[in-house]
Amino acid sequence: MNLREKKTIDRFVRSVSFHGPSLITLTKAEQGDSKESPMNFLHSTSTDEGNIAADYFRSKLQAVCPGIVEGMDKPSDNHRDLLNSSFSHGSFEGSVNEKGNEDFNKKIKRFIASKADLLFSMEGKRKLQKGVNYGRHPNQEVLDLYADTPPLETLMELPLHVRRTQLFKCLKEGDIIIGKVSCKRPFGIIVTLAMLEYGCNRDFTDLDIQALCKSSELHSSPEYKDQTDAFVIGDVLRAVVIDVNVEENRILISLRHSRLPKAHEHLHLGIIEEPDTVLVRLQSNPEGLTYDEHLSKHKGFNNPRNIETLTELLGIDTSAPCSLLRCFQRIDCPEGDYAEPLRKQQSAKWSMETTAKGVEHFKAGNFDAALKYFEHALQIDGENVEALVARGALFANQDKLTAAIKDFRDALAICPSHKNANKYLTATLVENGIQQERDGLLSEAVKSFNSALAMDRNQQTAKDRLEKIQLQINLKKEVGAFFLGTLPKEFSRGIP
Repeated sequence: MNLREKKTIDRFVRSVSFHGPSLITLTKAEQGDSKESPMNFLHSTSTDEGNIAADYFRSKLQAVCPGIVEGMDKPSDNHRDLLNSSFSHGSFEGSVNEKGNEDFNKKIKRFIASKADLLFSMEGKRKLQKGVNYGRHPNQEVLDLYADTPPLETLMELPLHVRRTQLFKCLKEGDIIIGKVSCKRPFGIIVTLAMLEYGCNRDFTDLDIQALCKSSELHSSPEYKDQTDAFVIGDVLRAVVIDVNVEENRILISLRHSRLPKAHEHLHLGIIEEPDTVLVRLQSNPEGLTYDEHLSKHKGFNNPRNIETLTELLGIDTSAPCSLLRCFQRIDCPEGDYAEPLRKQQSAKWSMETTAKGVEHFKAGNFDAALKYFEHALQIDGENVEALVARGALFANQDKLTAAIKDFRDALAICPSHKNANKYLTATLVENGIQQERDGLLSEAVKSFNSALAMDRNQQTAKDRLEKIQLQINLKKEVGAFFLGTLPKEFSRGIP
């Protein structure tokens, strides 16, 4: 059994632990017993490889949901009671027994069962980069990538003991927490947890979950004989979780930088200087909005790229197959029919239309309006060669030769054979060289004329100007040599 098969089984087991063992029966019925199917571990086969996969599936299922394996071949929904400690719909069966919700849950299961071979066998392309890689705060990566909603428990009426139990299960080593110092002891400080700063959002409001930071896990500072003296009751601090004991409801935290996981090495542990800013930023549901209101209000919800982001985060490879629809599984869609190429075609067309409007204003002498259209066209499509050439011509017409040269060169970097870009760049380089020669910048003028000749070997103006400049340089050398020869030796000895 290879690693890919193990991942498929692990994904399916997690889904079964959430939706109940009836998902197994449904998936068997939908997927059949084909040996080529990624879900063949659901059936006993005669091959050793198949038996290994089936045994691995049963062992993983037994570990996650004890008691399910014995009766998993029987179509029953009653096994959901085995999962009453998790946040599945089975945990609150009494509160969601309305017919509409039950029908919806059945539809979800049928969808998962029918698409299981596609959903659970896909490989993720890459993990979502954190905001720190974009030069922003790590909690801000969600602002324009996908809709960020408050913790689920803030939108549901759940008993405090249920929330508390589940949060203890969610906490793990390496999590970054924000909390307040509530008590000091000779062996360390007691911190009341306020929230998780990274990862899955969780609400600690009114739960009174406390964590211990031992003296050995505090900052070692020579200023204090007792390291706990560096803290006062009410200090808000950032710490890392180093141990969670669910049975004893015990959490150990640390303020030592060496305890941080690699992904959070940039963080500073200890007292937070502006606690109000952090607490407000991480507040669960400050406006009291519903789930639908959060989604519709969040700008990431309307971002067309949020689907790509979420599929990558969930480990779903949308490149092959490109869709969960069976009709698209049977055909090979051309690359040009995918969303991204189509979006590029639309942007290129829109950019060209905007460029055409700018050219009309350029010809009419409305240079300011033309520039706005050209820049807008380049915002839509940064590789629009026509917009770059048109804007370069506008800059050259306004005697902004450096900016014009840059636009022409950028255009040629995209399309080296563009006739107008080559023609305009050569003419602009010659004009730039003439101005530099007029200002006495002979070495810069020589570079400009040589660049123009590199573009067009027959550029006669550049040739003539270079000959003229060379004569001036030779004349200066002769005058300098004559001047040095007329001086007494004691004066000319130190002159190079």
